[in-house]
Amino acid sequence: MNVHAETTYQIDTLMAKDLDYEDVWRFETRCFHVVPLAEGGEARKEIASLDGLLCAPGYVPGTQGYDDTFDVFDSRSGHACAAFEVISDNQDCIDQALGGMGLLLQGSGLILLERGFVESKHRGNKIMLRMMRDARKATSGLGRVAMLQAFPDGNEISDQDCRQLAQYYASDTALSFIEIAPSALAGWMVANWST
Repeated sequence: MNVHAETTYQIDTLMAKDLDYEDVWRFETRCFHVVPLAEGGEARKEIASLDGLLCAPGYVPGTQGYDDTFDVFDSRSGHACAAFEVISDNQDCIDQALGGMGLLLQGSGLILLERGFVESKHRGNKIMLRMMRDARKATSGLGRVAMLQAFPDGNEISDQDCRQLAQYYASDTALSFIEIAPSALAGWMVANWST
């Protein structure tokens, strides 16, 4: 069940410097369902979230000094750790998806969209796409690469489920996400978020 079109949403992105790692920023994008109150004013309820990190080039696997960067990803989550492995093992595929410009290794950093969630009754309103666009505004910069794994919530998720969600994310041309290798890396996507 979707919420009606007249529903108001407010999206905010907050960034904070990581206390443990220099040149790493963490960001949180939140979506609030805003409801007018009969007595005046409004009530806000968080209904969606998107978390991620922005790493300077020295923290990207494959760049100078990257041996020390595993901890940046490992300390975040299992998903961030998986992203580290995908980057480390698939740089040629990533470079090809980004147009062969060497942007991942020569750019100004990596933006990892780590975990996103939208309450089920608010799905179908393109909230996650809107949140990703807000995160892009907050984190993009010359030579920055964004990365995510399209992985739906639920049990027994198949590669086809990941590819289907990846197609949905790719449908938003403002985000410019491209699957890295659909058959080998289902759901893993990159985008050139240069401004």
